[in-house]
Amino acid sequence: MMNNEASGEQSGHQDDDTMENTNMTHAKLKVLGNCTMCKSRIEEAAKAVKGVISANWDVNTKMIHLGFDSETTSKNGISKAIARIGHDTELDKAPDDVYNDLPGCCLFER
Repeated sequence: MMNNEASGEQSGHQDDDTMENTNMTHAKLKVLGNCTMCKSRIEEAAKAVKGVISANWDVNTKMIHLGFDSETTSKNGISKAIARIGHDTELDKAPDDVYNDLPGCCLFER
């Protein structure tokens, strides 16, 4: 039993060490959207960017809180990824054709 417990503890420590070794950066970015469908789409787009560790968009404030490895990506890179899926950010405007294809409830005022 001791070996199994030790193995589990080592796995936990390895995960913690991995997180500690990243160049974790926190940033906020204004992203336009309206609803929980927007929230899912925006967060998925951000998390799909290599190096993004966390993304949480607030439907009321229109702000996304990002945690990412600054050696792998940047706020600008994440903003471009979000704009590509139809949501304007404070840094980038979504292409009109992609914005126009969003569900009706997701069409925010531009």
